[in-house]
Amino acid sequence: MVEKINVKHALIHEDSVLGLVKGQVSEQVKDVRFLSRGLNDTYKITGKESCYAYRIYRHGWRNEAAIKFELDAILYLKNKGYEAVGPVQETGGLCVKKIVAPEGDRYGVLFSPGATVRKTPTSKHEV
Repeated sequence: MVEKINVKHALIHEDSVLGLVKGQVSEQVKDVRFLSRGLNDTYKITGKESCYAYRIYRHGWRNEAAIKFELDAILYLKNKGYEAVGPVQETGGLCVKKIVAPEGDRYGVLFSPGATVRKTPTSKHEV
């Protein structure tokens, strides 16, 4: 007898992550490594010249609209002069990939290489 089991949090294999980022990275991907598990799973994507981060959000943590709002907020701050690692954008906007995982739908986002230095606002209304 085969029994169906529930999965709370699946770890996505690096080969699958490589397939998800193909086409988003403009250089050849040399390596994909799992880095950390938390509210999101984070993978290090190593290209020929740059490193990227791929974040896979947990099922049920945020829906696609909430993730896009988060990414828009990051891009807004970057456009205001704050240095932050932002999402890789494709023609037509943000790329949030839906991943069908055993526990349910999850979403993945590729983040570009960059500094994580904070800018000090000159006034409370600057942001």
